[in-house]
Amino acid sequence: MLGPRGCARVFGPQKGADPATVAVLERRLAAWASELDAAAGWPVSAAPGAGAAGGIGAALLALGSTVESGAEIVARHTGLAAALADTDVLVTGEGRLDESSLHGKVVGALAAAARARGIAVLVLAGQVALDEPAWRRAGVVTARAIAEHAGSVPLALADAANQLIGLSAATAAQFGDRGQSPPGSPRR
Repeated sequence: MLGPRGCARVFGPQKGADPATVAVLERRLAAWASELDAAAGWPVSAAPGAGAAGGIGAALLALGSTVESGAEIVARHTGLAAALADTDVLVTGEGRLDESSLHGKVVGALAAAARARGIAVLVLAGQVALDEPAWRRAGVVTARAIAEHAGSVPLALADAANQLIGLSAATAAQFGDRGQSPPGSPRR
């Protein structure tokens, strides 16, 4: 919930918070964490998943809940394993591909499941803030940013649908239309 991997410092900047705002959020979350820890009788704010949804994870833990990966729940209920059985390439998206994307979020869960089956994963994201070696280690063969395709974050936000269509078409033209596999993907 708090600190360098806490919700204010990880997700605040993703949502547009500047450093001063992140500091305010961290102070307020620390006060909230203290209240939750006292109410629960144990340090719920330090538990994995406590920072989910801005500290709601800690509040739910204080009420007696348990932590379970949302991505794993969605995968189980949508039949992901069966869908991957007939898949050669998996295309997914993310608002901002960063380190947090690989830990408990859908992109990370999809990449892990696909990697285990030798399936190529392409990520189309609003922004890509993760370096190539990191996303390649996760099993992603290419990560493309809508903001880069559009030329700026403001244009990507203002014209998101058209920019995503354009990025998708460019990606398909490079890989799909010529019968090529994405770089690093297995040959089938």
